Amino acid sequence: MKYTFSFLFFLLALNSCKINEKISSPNTKIEEKYTAFGNFKVNQTVIKDSKNNSYKVYYPSQMSGKSPVITWGNGTGQTPDTYVRTFNHLASWGFIVIDNYEKSTIDGSSILESARVLVRENSNPRSLFYQKVDIEHIGASGHSQGAGGVVNAYKNFSDGKIIKTIVPLAFPSILKPTGTNVMVPIFFISGEKDNLFSSLSYNKQSFEQVPSPTPAAVGARRGAFHELLTNEDLVIGYLTAWMRYQLMGDQQAAGAFRGSTPELSVNPNWSNVSTKNIR
Repeated sequence: MKYTFSFLFFLLALNSCKINEKISSPNTKIEEKYTAFGNFKVNQTVIKDSKNNSYKVYYPSQMSGKSPVITWGNGTGQTPDTYVRTFNHLASWGFIVIDNYEKSTIDGSSILESARVLVRENSNPRSLFYQKVDIEHIGASGHSQGAGGVVNAYKNFSDGKIIKTIVPLAFPSILKPTGTNVMVPIFFISGEKDNLFSSLSYNKQSFEQVPSPTPAAVGARRGAFHELLTNEDLVIGYLTAWMRYQLMGDQQAAGAFRGSTPELSVNPNWSNVSTKNIR
């Protein structure tokens, strides 16, 4: 299925909107930690598959053991060049991040194929990533159309269950709510003012559909519109923390989401927050 709309229209609209300044308080400390770059220096490379398709990979320059993976879903018409800062940031926290050049990602096939590429590289003695990929800890995230794509990559393919956690950013409201049959931890992120493309009610409905006992969270960045990654520090902290918690067992990151009053729920920069089944 092709997912099309006027990309130029919403860019023009969003560029005219002022986003609220971020507030610092005792209830933002975890977010602030993971908004900063991590300790790893980052390298990048391009992998070609047997069909000569290209995959851009960002990875920690020192991989002493196996690193977890984040496979990415591009927004409509976008390429890895759009997300350079995002990928550098995530890799600085210890992830291998992979994306491809598919500009229509809604069916999820290209996103899942990126993950498959790294699984194959892990078994290839000639690869830079030989025995360096933690194939048991693969997460998926993407923006807008790519947000729908990462859910479909997990749900619609027989091997989609290699994806162990999902973070849809500004999941498009023109699609059906997507929480049904999601059996891995999922965190829905949207912009508080993105009523046109990824409404609060839509994200909440998708969250409510996630079956028990699957861990799930939903939250909206105050003052933000659709382009959550244009202003990089808006959501990157909690995206990083969620992935660190789910794929690495980072207990400090877990504090943003776990417990009776997780930081996400009291952070003044976020609204419309709910969590469930996170222990």
